[in-house]
Amino acid sequence: MGRKRKAGDDDGPAAEGDGSYAAPAAEQGLPGSQLTAPPQKMAQVQAPQNLDQKKEIQRRVMVLEAQKKAAVAKDDFDLAKQIKLEIEELAQKLIKLNDEKDIEDDFVTSRTSSLLCPNGDGRSKVLKPNMWALNLVASCGQAKDRNGDVLSPKLVFIAGIVMGCLQLFTLFLVVYDIDPAADPYTDTPAVAWKTSPLTVNCMKVVMVFFLGMYVVSEAADAYDNYVLGCAIRCEDLVAHRFFVLFIPMFHYLITLSVILAGVSVVLSCQDVPRILFSSMAILFITGVDELFWGFVERTFEIEAKWQVYLNESKVVEIQFIKKFLVMFPMLWGFSLLGRAWYRDQMPALAVRAFFKG
Repeated sequence: MGRKRKAGDDDGPAAEGDGSYAAPAAEQGLPGSQLTAPPQKMAQVQAPQNLDQKKEIQRRVMVLEAQKKAAVAKDDFDLAKQIKLEIEELAQKLIKLNDEKDIEDDFVTSRTSSLLCPNGDGRSKVLKPNMWALNLVASCGQAKDRNGDVLSPKLVFIAGIVMGCLQLFTLFLVVYDIDPAADPYTDTPAVAWKTSPLTVNCMKVVMVFFLGMYVVSEAADAYDNYVLGCAIRCEDLVAHRFFVLFIPMFHYLITLSVILAGVSVVLSCQDVPRILFSSMAILFITGVDELFWGFVERTFEIEAKWQVYLNESKVVEIQFIKKFLVMFPMLWGFSLLGRAWYRDQMPALAVRAFFKG
């Protein structure tokens, strides 16, 4: 186990003449760790140092938990009790560090990016529990299984890709089987008793608007997850950054596909009830990520921490890009509607032509 460092132990005198300061172990919270900085810069260095201490404590606790299980398996209860006391001591230090930090269990960054705020000014955010966000959380080691072990980020990544491919395949089946010769602008309602197509065409516009509003939140989640993926420090990642950044882009692609399929379905219907029912079915496909998360959570008893710290840039140009990316699915939906009405051509026709070569 090694000798424990007591609270009063010092790491030695500070170097003379260079203005450096070596903080004692009690001040740093971890045995053997060292912080060297001029006293006037301590406030600036303390925040990232605390983050390193928290990460090291969490890793140390995981090692001690494994040693404790091994000791219990060998009936060495004295050693298990000693390890338990050390775990409790580390837990108290972690609580103290969390108290010094206003935001608990945040993803904080020291990386630089045009999407990030350089002065560290951000806001607390609770991620929406779904498979897309789980990929981000698992990549930082913040998701655990029923045994308390860190969930494999690669396994979560594969599950997210499989789920996304199923969504794309479902949307493809819907679009591919839509009648390409259907009238996007209704002239004659499908029901015999109705003579005016006004309500049908109005319903098409309304449902495209509702579809756009629904997927705007999906696009915003994809953007936030991408920014958070850029913000995570390399030492905090337990998987390659590719796995973190690819999923938000894949999520955004599926969001655009939902709009394409939704508008195609709405335009192919020639009466109000079918427009409504078909639109609800498309929205169900959009929410498959939450459905998958509910299944995975209950089946494998996964625990995840969804509290994060969103540190995005406040630059006007960056905010404009964000708003454009978030609103683009809705704009694209209305552009598909307008193009279909102007050219009297279903959007699904282009999809069929592409896959038929």
